[in-house]
Amino acid sequence: MWLESVREEGTIVLRVGGTIEPADDLADLYARFGDVLREDGGTSVVCDLDEVVQGDLVVVEMLARLALTAQRAGLTLRVRHLTEDLEALLAFLGLSEVLDLGPA
Repeated sequence: MWLESVREEGTIVLRVGGTIEPADDLADLYARFGDVLREDGGTSVVCDLDEVVQGDLVVVEMLARLALTAQRAGLTLRVRHLTEDLEALLAFLGLSEVLDLGPA
């Protein structure tokens, strides 16, 4: 798994890619994301999943935690480039109403 954050016109874009495994140190990802939110001061946050290999429950958990971190900072996390399967899984779990899955 890899992660990078960039700024696009006031928006913090968190790009996540590769295969996200249960053994990955996601606590480090959440801490880095929190640091980015505190240091960057963007007005909105987008999580770009274009390079994620497989959308599964590990990705769902990651998105839920990132959304909670963004919410605590007063921001809404938008998700872009998710697969149809991941979108269906989020809907099945009731998270499509919590996450902003629209184009960003």
